[in-house]
Amino acid sequence: MTDSWIYRNGQTKGRSWYLRVKSPGQPPFVKALGRQVVTREQALVQGQMLYQEVKGKVERGEKKVSITTQQLIKKYLEDQSKLLSPIPKAGITQSTLEMKKNYCSKWQLFINEKKLIKKKIEQINPDIGKEFAYWLQNQEKKSYKDRGWSPDYINSCICEIKRMFHKFGVDEGYLSASCVPRFKYVRAPKDQTHKRDILSIDEWNKLTIFMRSNKYLKDDYVRSLDGEIKYMRKNRDTRTNRKEVMEKGSVEKIPTPISKLEKIKRRIVREYMLIAYSTGCRPSELTKMTWGDISINRMDKKEHQETHRLLRVREENSKTGYARSINAPVARRLQRLEEAYKDIGMECLPHHFIFRNPTPTRQEKNIPLHNLL
Repeated sequence: MTDSWIYRNGQTKGRSWYLRVKSPGQPPFVKALGRQVVTREQALVQGQMLYQEVKGKVERGEKKVSITTQQLIKKYLEDQSKLLSPIPKAGITQSTLEMKKNYCSKWQLFINEKKLIKKKIEQINPDIGKEFAYWLQNQEKKSYKDRGWSPDYINSCICEIKRMFHKFGVDEGYLSASCVPRFKYVRAPKDQTHKRDILSIDEWNKLTIFMRSNKYLKDDYVRSLDGEIKYMRKNRDTRTNRKEVMEKGSVEKIPTPISKLEKIKRRIVREYMLIAYSTGCRPSELTKMTWGDISINRMDKKEHQETHRLLRVREENSKTGYARSINAPVARRLQRLEEAYKDIGMECLPHHFIFRNPTPTRQEKNIPLHNLL
């Protein structure tokens, strides 16, 4: 070997052995051989092994520095965090980044269980990835334990892990394409059902009529789905022995009342449903819309200016990343919505969300309604 040197650094306290490899056009590679290497013979053996590894990485076009799976995940997520943007399609959102973290954590757990935590990524057998999908299927879930891992979730995990290896690991030179783990996707029958139920005309008419009725808005008692009034036990006299009351079976029940706040919530939810169907807005677009995003279309006829409003979906709230305006007959519904908020002392200023959470502890905060639905 004429391009490498094994030497002992006398300037260090332990006088450790080092390997120095020179590559044309690149900074020299220098690395300590470890504290366990104390003799010259040990240094020669350890140095030759490290030299072969380094030269192999150089020939494959990889970086000389090797990293573990944990380091790869950390570097990948740090790189992805640079793409954060509030505007969809202009980068990734915070929720997308959190999902990426979740997917990568599953791969880290798999590597830990296989006892490969200290292995360099280029030293891991690529065929190990074929076991990942079946391993994840057999893992215990923290929630929804009555159902297994969905094929869509498992395949999404695999897609993200492959992206991490190809779009970051290979592109950044940490390993070659031949060292990337090979995966097997989970096969599942194609779902032919509709992902979203669409109301028929009759269903829409029944829904709107019910939500405009006094039975929904002004009823004083809580009712079950079949329309029956729900009852609650009347507050008993503290001087009465509970055991005696239960034995006599004289517990008095009264209809469960509806509070004023609950009635206001019903009015807000009613307008939410009707405006959502009238505009076709996505839930996230509608809940993040402010009163400042609503205006009158000056190009409309006078009669339409009384019934219609322009609702602007800002680019940061749009799924596509493009802003758009919707002209819909929702003027009266927005007016009812504003009246509902004013009945509980909540202002509707331009910076306020049009659907705010009316819970007493959140009335002074500008919190979208999605926390209530």
